[in-house]
Amino acid sequence: MGGTQFEVGSEDGPRVQIGMPVYNGANFLAAAIESFLEQTYTDFELLISDNGSTDETQAIAEKYAAADPRVRYFRYEQNRGAAWNFNNAAKLATAEYFTWAAHDDLRHPEFLARCIPILDADPELICCYAATQAVDADGSPIGGYYADRCHRLESSPAARYGRSLGVYPMHVLFGVMRREPLMRTRLWGGYASADRVLVSELMLHGKVYELPEQLFLRRWHDNVSWIYGTSERDYAIWYDPSNAGKRFASQQLRRGVEYAKAIGHADLSAPQIPLAYAWYVWFVLRVHVAHPIIKRVKGARAPETQQAPSAG
Repeated sequence: MGGTQFEVGSEDGPRVQIGMPVYNGANFLAAAIESFLEQTYTDFELLISDNGSTDETQAIAEKYAAADPRVRYFRYEQNRGAAWNFNNAAKLATAEYFTWAAHDDLRHPEFLARCIPILDADPELICCYAATQAVDADGSPIGGYYADRCHRLESSPAARYGRSLGVYPMHVLFGVMRREPLMRTRLWGGYASADRVLVSELMLHGKVYELPEQLFLRRWHDNVSWIYGTSERDYAIWYDPSNAGKRFASQQLRRGVEYAKAIGHADLSAPQIPLAYAWYVWFVLRVHVAHPIIKRVKGARAPETQQAPSAG
C-alpha cells in the first residue's frame, strides 16, 4: 500500500475520494491515474483497489503511490469480481464526496471542479455527473455527444425512481456522489447490469444532476468489460465469478426483483411508497406486456417480402 498524507477515517482528510477498482488494467491504468492528478480541483484522494491483478498493475500503482501522497494502493490476492471490487472501493472511502473511476476511462481536468460546486449548492442532490465523450484505445474522440438522460430534479423520490427505470445509465455512477446516502444503498449487486438498478436506487435517496459538458471520457477498446453482444451469463460472471458455478437464472428477472427490493430498502415517506411501487408496476407492464404485444402486432402487419423466381 502506498503512503498518504491522510488516514482512512481521518477528520482532516480530503473532500472527495476516488475509488478505482482494477483487475489486470496495466494497459490504461497510468493514463487513468494521470487524468486525476491533472485535475484543477486538488483536494482529493485516489484509492486504487486491486482485485488480484497478475499483470503490471501493482508496479504501476505502487509507483504513483510512492510519488504522490494523494494516491493509495490496496491489493487483494483473490479476484472476487467487479461488484465486490467496486463496493470495496466505496467502503474504503470516508470523505464527504465519492466517485468511482474505471481503470480505462479518463476525466477532463475540470471534472471535479465542475461537479463539486453543483453539489455544494444544493444539499438535496446526491450525484452530479457529466455528459460523455467516447474515445478509442489511443484516447482520440470517436462518435458524438452522449448523455444518460438521468437529469432528475423532481422533488418526489418515486417520480425520480420511476422515470429512471428502463433507461441505460452507463455513466451516472462515475459522477461525484455524496458518500453517506450512497452507502445507504445496497451498492453493486453480483448480477448482470447491476449498475442500472443502483442508479434507480440512488434516485430514491436524492436528486441527480447532469452536466451538459463532455467531461467524462469513456474509452472503447478490445478488452472493455462490456460490448454489444456480451452475453448476460458472461457479464454476470464478470460481476461475480461465483456465478460461473451456479445454475444460471434469467438476469432480466433478477434485475426486475432487485428494482422492487430497492423501494423497500429506501427510507421513503408513507405517501411515496405506493407511488414508487406504482411506477414499478407500470414499468413491468410496459416492458414485459405492452412492448411484446406491439412487436407481435407490427410483425403480423408487416408485408411479406416476395422472393425472386428461381433461375434453375
